[in-house]
Amino acid sequence: MSMGGLTTRAPTSASSRISPGQSPAGRPLIDFPLERIQEMEIRPKRQEGSLMSNTCVGIVTYNPDIQRLLENISAILLQTTQVIVVDNGSVNISEIQSACSTIQNLTLAKNAENKGIAKALNQLCKMAMGYGYGWILLLDQDSVAPEDMLGELEHHRRPEVGLVCPQIIDRRRLDHEVPVPDGETYALKTAARKGAITSGSLVNLSAYMKVGGFDDRMFIDYVDYDFDKRLLLAGYIILRTGLTYLLHECGHMEPTKLWVPRRDQSGKWSLEHFYSFGHSPGRCYYKARNRIIYTRKYWRYAHPLEFAGVFQLPFTIGLTLAFESDRKEKAKAFARGIRSGLLVQLDASAPSAPRPSRGSGRDDPAHLRLKRHIRRR
Repeated sequence: MSMGGLTTRAPTSASSRISPGQSPAGRPLIDFPLERIQEMEIRPKRQEGSLMSNTCVGIVTYNPDIQRLLENISAILLQTTQVIVVDNGSVNISEIQSACSTIQNLTLAKNAENKGIAKALNQLCKMAMGYGYGWILLLDQDSVAPEDMLGELEHHRRPEVGLVCPQIIDRRRLDHEVPVPDGETYALKTAARKGAITSGSLVNLSAYMKVGGFDDRMFIDYVDYDFDKRLLLAGYIILRTGLTYLLHECGHMEPTKLWVPRRDQSGKWSLEHFYSFGHSPGRCYYKARNRIIYTRKYWRYAHPLEFAGVFQLPFTIGLTLAFESDRKEKAKAFARGIRSGLLVQLDASAPSAPRPSRGSGRDDPAHLRLKRHIRRR
């Protein structure tokens, strides 16, 4: 039945009516009208320790594998009171709707076309704030959370913490069992070198608002690192905890015969097979474009090594053309991306680099308090 643009399976009673800004209260909510997000008033944050958690979960979908998506939702619904899904113009949207229509505590909103991951992430965060949540756990459609992952991340919620992320384990690189998390919790010093990716990130929505959210212009690729950089420049702390992990798929990677040195998130080096990226020409365009835009935005605020992504572009292009198909189209896409990254005007009104906070160093009281918190854990 339709109620003001919302379609639900709830009975028609006065108490069951739902409008933007109200929690779905446990019922499936399909076809949330995204154009009405701006009408949602940001509700008072839910209190820590209350019956309703202060954290919800957000998932962006784009042509997902339905079985994997259901596995993802089932795993995380055991750990939260609310899941919000924003679909980015999937061709199998009818299957997504059917799968979500019977799941309690889930809201599904649909974009008519692919608006990009950054736009969809902003929609998730605005909906979460409209429902009164102070934190949101962001997940990719194919990332399956282990037991109590969210609970472990929530242990580190602090006003000075902008984001908490788990140890990421690439599902496609697994040869045997899931590796044991390293058990270390530490603050990340850089955004783009072994930084926090979107999937698995528990985001402080107050910090999200302060730094201007995700940059819609970047569409996909480096969207997370750009957001991380603005958090760090605003004086927020980004934590990674090895007390939990997340299985994550990085594109359509396939192993090749080439062996290359690789450093993991803990900083340890090892030799392993090079995996082809498996990205489309469109993704190749954004890989080149956004690395250059990131460098142009933040070159005054970071060590040159933080821009390894742009320095590695020739290597990335060479490996793509050596080991992947559709070489001609991908070469053209890389060339267009480089040109666009160099020529695009950086709009001053869009999210950019905030002035570095005076209290963002290691000896800042917020960092010292966090060190004591981590030691107690």
